[in-house]
Amino acid sequence: MDTPLNYRTIIQAVLQEHADYRNSANSPYRLRILVDETRDNYALIDSGWEGDRYFHSTPIHIEIIDGLIWIQNDETESGVARDLLDRGIVQQAIVLRFRHPKVRPHTGFAIAS
Repeated sequence: MDTPLNYRTIIQAVLQEHADYRNSANSPYRLRILVDETRDNYALIDSGWEGDRYFHSTPIHIEIIDGLIWIQNDETESGVARDLLDRGIVQQAIVLRFRHPKVRPHTGFAIAS
């Protein structure tokens, strides 16, 4: 069984992979990783200037709450849950917070509220 310590390592590796991929592209925006291990809060911050327009968003936001991984926001194409599963985290340890609680029982992931 994975532990929150292992979750932290895996989440940070996934975020780093996303940041490295995006930052290697020719884009005026940069992804930065935000890590708060004390509160188990992890995010990617996407920001930058394109001409006169400033852009700022949080395409991935994950928290560890009561031993479960809560994906608060996921704007990736393939899904950050898939990345976590590919690294050995079981579906029952992942809550898709961005899905309505009525839908969660049908996802195969944890349904904590």
